[in-house]
Amino acid sequence: MKQATSLLFILLVQFLGLGMAWASPQNDDNGGKYYALIIAIDEYKGSEWAQLKTPINDANVISDILANKYGFEEVIKLYDDEATRANIIDYIDRLSQVVTSKDNILIYFSGHGIEIGNEGYWVPSDATGKERSQLIPNSEIKNALAKTTSKHALVMVDACFSGTIFKSSQLFVENDGSENYYARVDGLVSRQAITAGGLEPVLDGQGDHSTFAKYVIKFLKKNKKNALDAGELYEMVKFPVQANSPNVPRFGHIQNTGHEGGQFIFRINQQKVGSCNFSGVKIKEGAKVIFPVDGGTLHAIVNEYDKKIYYQWLKGSSTLSSASPDLKITESGTYSVIVTTDDECQDAAVVEVVIALPDTEVFIEEGSDVAFTNGGVLTAKLSKPMDGVVYEWSKNNYIIGQEATLPVNEEGTYEVIIRLKDGRRIASAIANVSIKERTYKVRIGDNMERIARKFYDDAGRADYLYAINSDLVEKGALLQVGTEIRVPLMAEEASDFTPKSVASRIYIAANEDMPPFSQIGLYNNGMLTDIVKTTLKETGEIPVISYVSGNVMRAQTFSGKSAAAYPCVYNSDDARLFYYSEPLYKELTVLFVSKTPPLDANGEPKKLDYRKDRDLRGKKIAIVRGFISDKMLKMLKDRQIGLVAKTSWEECFELLKKGDVDYVAAPQMVGIMALKSAKNVDINDFKMLSKAFETIDFHLVVSKQNPNGETFMKGFNAAFKKLKADGKISQIQNAHVDIFQNEN
Repeated sequence: MKQATSLLFILLVQFLGLGMAWASPQNDDNGGKYYALIIAIDEYKGSEWAQLKTPINDANVISDILANKYGFEEVIKLYDDEATRANIIDYIDRLSQVVTSKDNILIYFSGHGIEIGNEGYWVPSDATGKERSQLIPNSEIKNALAKTTSKHALVMVDACFSGTIFKSSQLFVENDGSENYYARVDGLVSRQAITAGGLEPVLDGQGDHSTFAKYVIKFLKKNKKNALDAGELYEMVKFPVQANSPNVPRFGHIQNTGHEGGQFIFRINQQKVGSCNFSGVKIKEGAKVIFPVDGGTLHAIVNEYDKKIYYQWLKGSSTLSSASPDLKITESGTYSVIVTTDDECQDAAVVEVVIALPDTEVFIEEGSDVAFTNGGVLTAKLSKPMDGVVYEWSKNNYIIGQEATLPVNEEGTYEVIIRLKDGRRIASAIANVSIKERTYKVRIGDNMERIARKFYDDAGRADYLYAINSDLVEKGALLQVGTEIRVPLMAEEASDFTPKSVASRIYIAANEDMPPFSQIGLYNNGMLTDIVKTTLKETGEIPVISYVSGNVMRAQTFSGKSAAAYPCVYNSDDARLFYYSEPLYKELTVLFVSKTPPLDANGEPKKLDYRKDRDLRGKKIAIVRGFISDKMLKMLKDRQIGLVAKTSWEECFELLKKGDVDYVAAPQMVGIMALKSAKNVDINDFKMLSKAFETIDFHLVVSKQNPNGETFMKGFNAAFKKLKADGKISQIQNAHVDIFQNEN
């Protein structure tokens, strides 16, 4: 059925929203923000699903329109390998949690869909079959919409979508085109969906875009009305989609989700700088380009302009050193260029770059059907040797090894995937492994004593062999030639058949923005890094730590790409997915406020203090993604507070400085160090409130999907307790606290 979208979370608006000609953050008339989750899938893991051509291209263009023309505050993208079942559900849940009752969310999905019974399902990129457990039912999306506190929510689906969750009604607010109409529907909660079709298959596009996306893009671009509601957009696209495809688009509100008759409203961003004659920037290669294996060059094109022009290139969220209009590319990814002029005009363009895959295959040296006796080792071999590739062994869709070899002592289907360092999959192979006990086929002249002497060097063990083969031969009876009898390993032999660990390295993910606990460049890369590495070495492991954002850290660990992650704060939602270690360190969460508080509705400075929890009612608090405790969750679910989640602490403080939030909630030492190292805010512009919000414990976590997760955590906790009893944990903590205090 058609398309899914990928979950590559490129938070582009964070870069395009600061004074851009088109892309300043957009509020609705009541101060609410606009957020979008864009999911698109071209490449599916399972052979059950055909590869698609247009979803990511569709998604990139729609993302640009939402961010630029309609000024969405944040556009989150999940593409291909990022668009897994777990990630899609997780990010929909998290998006629904961080918005407030004034905000607006749009979820766009483009990829394969399937009908089972009367239910439509989205097919995530990691689905290998049609089992319900691998798919995302429409009802899951419906449940998420029922829980969100957002004012408006719109789901746009370029795949099949079950009509059974729509609610038909003759009651609606008549659209007379007046400002009063838009004010009325904006004031009522809405939960709506626009779909490319019902449960009939939705076909992939024949050109650059699917039929549905083509007309959504066309009419969003052509629109000149300051306010355009979802119903109006549907009326524009339904006839051309129906006329040019076998599909009949659907529109309606989703039943039992809190819909009150409102409408999602697209608002043209009115903050475009009017004094500029700057025509903007385009990338010559377009919105998506495929370069050969050795890479290529991107070219930023600006029409003739009489002011000086400055170029800034980014890959994802990372700023690149190039300041010229051309950029040499050797890795796949999402690239953007920001152009600034001397008269303070700005514009940006985005391109998705794919480097062509090398021509190589992988095979498993032991074969596709392997029988081990008591265990063995699988070995992945490349048809053409390559440097810099990543091996990824998985069983039941959980990653269990990242070396060229994999020790195996359980039966099952094992898959090895070869990836480039940018995460793209280039080859894969599968081995079906069976594990059997040692056996022996009886020959002429054999008796049980002779067999016992042959294998155990002890004829007296013949009675043991008779006992375990009692279903085949009676004690003392002659052995029939050709009979296969069991000859188990003795304890002293077992070590010869037990798979040896090829490497004792273990891959750990750490939050890259949690000073002084985990951050590259600190003493031993942070206190908790020091504690985790010391504890793992006590267990005999060699930790290899990668520093990533909080969301990536969590996702990698859930899927098995990383064996564990830190630092994590306990909350009951995540406890369903992860095992938590013993507390590694106890810290205070404190609230930071601006020394120049924002103004209230009467134009007076807000009184922002914290003595009791009720002081926070109706306030908006910024946190870093992944940093949320049970107390925050409860206050959010009780609608006492609003939470805004960003990717870094510096971004949180930037929001606080602009008055977009009332507080930043951060671990005490993290907040202080983040402000000291910040580039865009000054520590002297903020103050820390004296009363702590709560006391939190930092933990290491392991996915409950990990078949050895519970055993791993028991070993880690035992080693940690031993080091703590010996006083070594306190020594590490004190050393890092002393450094922190001396720096302050």
